[in-house]
Amino acid sequence: AKRLIGKTLMDVLDPEIVSSIRKIRNNRVRGSFGDILERHYFEIHPDNRSGLPDFDKAGVELKSTPLLRRCSRLVAKERMVLSMIDYMGLPKESWERSSFLLKNKRLLTVFYMHEDGKAVIEYRIMVVGLWDFPPDDLEIIKSDWQKIQTMVREGRAHEISEGDTIYLGACTKGRNAKSNWRQQPFSIRKAKGLAFALKPSYVNSMIDRMIGRGDAE
Repeated sequence: AKRLIGKTLMDVLDPEIVSSIRKIRNNRVRGSFGDILERHYFEIHPDNRSGLPDFDKAGVELKSTPLLRRCSRLVAKERMVLSMIDYMGLPKESWERSSFLLKNKRLLTVFYMHEDGKAVIEYRIMVVGLWDFPPDDLEIIKSDWQKIQTMVREGRAHEISEGDTIYLGACTKGRNAKSNWRQQPFSIRKAKGLAFALKPSYVNSMIDRMIGRGDAE
């Protein structure tokens, strides 16, 4: 992963793969930076890894997030989406053995510079490193997770808002279509499909700390 720092996907992938990706992009077939990074650089096929970290033997989940430049600082363009919230399974879990913690306890984070007008394979990768949540941060994330769990247990999944929590939010995942509304336990009302996500303010603190310890170009 460290070999990515300062490079683009176009620099590190096989030219034939780059050529095929360009054709896909021109045909407007769906493909994101994260998809290309997983499938063609790390040779991970995410469709086959439901519930497990991407590097399951190491217990490491791969996450890529775009950056913007604000004056002299690099900041997250958006929240870091982690994993979908399972309304049916969440009420039965304990924090220590939760599916969230199993998948996201340790992250391999790849931050790349978003630039309008460029193809995703032309985005420059700026910060790469492993992220273990500091104990104080993890306590706050645990509290946030428990708040979301409590609302699901109370049949109020349809009321969950990102404003309810501090570091770990619940964000809309997918389009606002009928297919994105799900059954929830303890209520006859359906709720939007939501995902656990680290809020931009927390992701910014990750970026600053990772740059400070030398995980950047």
